[in-house]
Amino acid sequence: MKKKILFVIESLKCGGAEKSLVSLLPLLDTSKYEIYLWIMYRGGVFEKLLPQNIHLIQFDLYKHNSIEENLFYFLCKIKYSIVCRLNKYFRIKRHNAEILWDCMHSAYRKQSDIYDVAIAYQQGLPTYLLKDHIIAKKKIAWINADIFSVGYNKQVNYDTYKRYNYLVTVSDILKNKLKQQWPDLGTKMYTIYDIINPNTIRSLAQKEITETFPHTSLSLLTVGRLVKPKGYDLLLQAASILKNRNIQFTWYIIGEGPEKTFIEHEIQINDLKNYVFLLGLKENPFPYMKTCDIYVQTSKFEGFGMTIAEAKILNKPIISTNYPVIYNILQDKVNGLIVDMTGEALANGIQSLSRNQDLKEFLIKNLQNEENITYKTEYLKLEHLLDEN
Repeated sequence: MKKKILFVIESLKCGGAEKSLVSLLPLLDTSKYEIYLWIMYRGGVFEKLLPQNIHLIQFDLYKHNSIEENLFYFLCKIKYSIVCRLNKYFRIKRHNAEILWDCMHSAYRKQSDIYDVAIAYQQGLPTYLLKDHIIAKKKIAWINADIFSVGYNKQVNYDTYKRYNYLVTVSDILKNKLKQQWPDLGTKMYTIYDIINPNTIRSLAQKEITETFPHTSLSLLTVGRLVKPKGYDLLLQAASILKNRNIQFTWYIIGEGPEKTFIEHEIQINDLKNYVFLLGLKENPFPYMKTCDIYVQTSKFEGFGMTIAEAKILNKPIISTNYPVIYNILQDKVNGLIVDMTGEALANGIQSLSRNQDLKEFLIKNLQNEENITYKTEYLKLEHLLDEN
């Protein structure tokens, strides 16, 4: 009899966890597993990439059977709105997912279906919901971000994760950081790197770009959500430095997010409109990645750094800031450049690499010689967890 496996994720909008999941699902052995997927908020661009042989389900968390229940749900929503406003006014820093859960969880409906394994493929709301509202013989929490750096509360999340059978982190560095905070949960922790299928990346990269953009002899690209942890302030500082050095370049940014207004404002006041271009969200960023001269990662922290791994598959010269996990992915001056987390260091790295053709060719040659089979090895790790009694 097939095992019933449920994955829960907030959405399939552009992001590392989302791309990892749509790469993982086609690898699952459907002769052994019956795969169910609950996407909490539908409409993400990656939904088109889902395989046909999975069951998309929609739990109705909010439907209630009486006027009293509906009134209670409405009051919980008002409470959530008030708490968010008060926290903003008093500058109380709490992660929004924690606030939402605190205010709304008692109004959510628990589900009656039973699964052999249920996997919360994202920290935050999917993890909180699966813990209390879904029945499964085995529960796995996927942690694909540095949860302490992005604002999650240590004690609140300890109380959540101790209820899980396994905790999967996307890097050893992230696992070790969690172990330091929660040593008694260490035996539950396993590292499974983000799943990336190189054949899929290379195939998508062959698609034609129909738009036309300004182009110079030096084309830079950064892909990621427009959020503070991605370090767009550093990107803009580096762009200003390069402009002031009279270096001709175009720097494209693919992504959407709450920092868009800030980035647009900085482009305007620093006269970068002919240098830095926001391309918005692209369902398929890989043709842009394939055609750029240098891929640049400006992050301040990451759980893994999936876009770096994707750029490596396409053999692009890479420059990245020195957030801790990067050393699991890049070797400085071997298959990329790792620089200090400042605008000036980024600018210096870009200027140096753009003028050193021998170094560029050396990095590209090393990338071409790397065999990316991690998607196979990482899938086997997950299969072990799914099958373990």
